Amino acid sequence: MMDYSFLLLFLAIVLAVAVIYLTILMLKRWYVTFSPKETAFFGLIMFSIGWVLEAYLVGNAAGVLEGSVIDFLFFGLFIYRWNKRRIVRKTKKEAGIL
Repeated sequence: MMDYSFLLLFLAIVLAVAVIYLTILMLKRWYVTFSPKETAFFGLIMFSIGWVLEAYLVGNAAGVLEGSVIDFLFFGLFIYRWNKRRIVRKTKKEAGIL
C-alpha cells in the first residue's frame, strides 16, 4: 500500500494546485466573489490536501488513501460547480446581460 501512497500524494498535490489555479482564474479574470459556502468548500479541499500530506509524512497508508478519495470527490464537485458557473456566465455574456 505504501507504493501507491506516493502516487496518491502526488495526485492530491496536483489537484490542489489545479484548484488554486482555477480559483485565481475566477477571481482575476471574471471578477467573481465567492459565497461563504464556496469559501468553505475551498477550505475543505485544502484541509483534505493537508490530511493526505500529514498521513504520508507519518507513514499511514490508510490515511493517505482516505484523504485522497475525499480530495478526488471534492475536486470533482469543485470542477462541476466551476463549469456550471462558467456556462451561466458565458450564456449571460452571449445574451448581452453582462
